Parts: sequence; structure tokens; C-alpha cells
Amino acid sequence: MTLREDRFDPSTEIRIALPAGAQIIVDTQRFWHAVWHKGPDPRYCLITSWESGPELDAYIEKHHGTNEHENPYLDPQVIQDAQAEVQRRLAERAAALASQGKVDKGPMDPEA
Repeated sequence: MTLREDRFDPSTEIRIALPAGAQIIVDTQRFWHAVWHKGPDPRYCLITSWESGPELDAYIEKHHGTNEHENPYLDPQVIQDAQAEVQRRLAERAAALASQGKVDKGPMDPEA
């Protein structure tokens, strides 16, 4: 799983390996998040929403949650290539919206 405080800034990136059976909790209001899987075989996950509070704290404690992780190595060229692909797609999106007379205000634009 890739987490970033700033979607377009790889220097804010945290990578968490997800071996089979892994369970993680992500503050999705704080982090932009994505999962990348190499290979043709499907991967499965269950995403559940919790509100912050005593119930979530109790769940984390019960299951011995930790903030410790090791950022798995990822070749810098892979990161650079992925960033270039994202920028290319965003430019295509902006061009498609412009052809419809709309202005792209960014990737989080609910009007686009």
C-alpha cells in the first residue's frame, strides 16, 4: 500500500507491504492511498470504515496494533515512471474536460 500526505509529492510517501492476511488501518482523511499489485493473480481485501473513537482504539489494542513498519525498497525509476504516468493521465483529463467547455480545477474537483 502506498500512502502520501500529498498525492503528488513522492517525498511524503510511506509504503507498507501487504502480505496475505495483513490488516492495516489508514486515516483516509489524512492520507492519499493506493494499492499496487504486480502480477496477473487477483488480490482480495476488505475495507471497513470506522469513526475515530473509543471503539476503534479498543479494536486496535485488542489486535495489538502498531505504528511500526519498514518502507519496502522501490526502485526510484519505478516511482518516477509512475509519477510521469499520473501527470500524463491528469493532462488527458484536463484536455477532455476542456473539449467539453469545462475547466479542470484539479483531481479532487467534484464538478468535473
